[in-house]
Amino acid sequence: MPSAPWTPRHTALALAGGHLLISGAPGTGKSRLLNGTLLPALVRTGDPVLVIQDPATGHGPTLGLRSVTFGPAGSTTIVELLAKPTLVTLTGTHPEREAQAEQLFADLPASLAATPTPAGTRRFLVIDVAPLTPALRSFGPLLRQARSLGCTLIVTSQSPSSLEPGLPALFTSHVAFYHFYKRCLRVMAENLLATTGAAETNPSGKPTPINQYGQPLATPTSRLVGRLGTLKIGEGFLVTPGEAYEQLRT
Repeated sequence: MPSAPWTPRHTALALAGGHLLISGAPGTGKSRLLNGTLLPALVRTGDPVLVIQDPATGHGPTLGLRSVTFGPAGSTTIVELLAKPTLVTLTGTHPEREAQAEQLFADLPASLAATPTPAGTRRFLVIDVAPLTPALRSFGPLLRQARSLGCTLIVTSQSPSSLEPGLPALFTSHVAFYHFYKRCLRVMAENLLATTGAAETNPSGKPTPINQYGQPLATPTSRLVGRLGTLKIGEGFLVTPGEAYEQLRT
């Protein structure tokens, strides 16, 4: 299947629902999609945005966002980071950046509760630290509480298997890029096609499982694994509620 261009309609679909997971191998297009398309669209909405990025994924200051470095000796508080749209870049050695990310994830729920989202807006928390896999495994409590705190998460990961079991199901939408490893492709495909236990009756009268996006599960996982495996750099599948998944190029 040839890929279609990513359009503003797809950006609106990706940002319209709840949490968004962007997964795929390094260099396949995750941060390019995030920094070149999704973040500029968020900035234009005027909604509160906090971006936490690892320098390995960052592409410099993002338009309209205050840029702050966050390191072992940093004195900026999380409440200060939430005060205005901000891009936070972690600094230091790899283990130091992992520790900073884990501390931010642990402290954010209380800070978000102390900084209510302004009426009529959505607060977005963007976590682009895919190379810091141990840190990603620690943000489960934040993800589970985010919705009640008025916060929508956009997270990049190298595979849903990088996350704590059960967390991928908390994401409403998913952009899946290519991965080098068959096991990761299978995990990504299973996440895209995960069933909820519900079913609907198809024309033959047999029940058809419904996936987490409210769609009949008609595509076998093995077939989607094969299609994910043929993606080129910058191509991915976008899956959003109520829409058929689409193969797109960014």
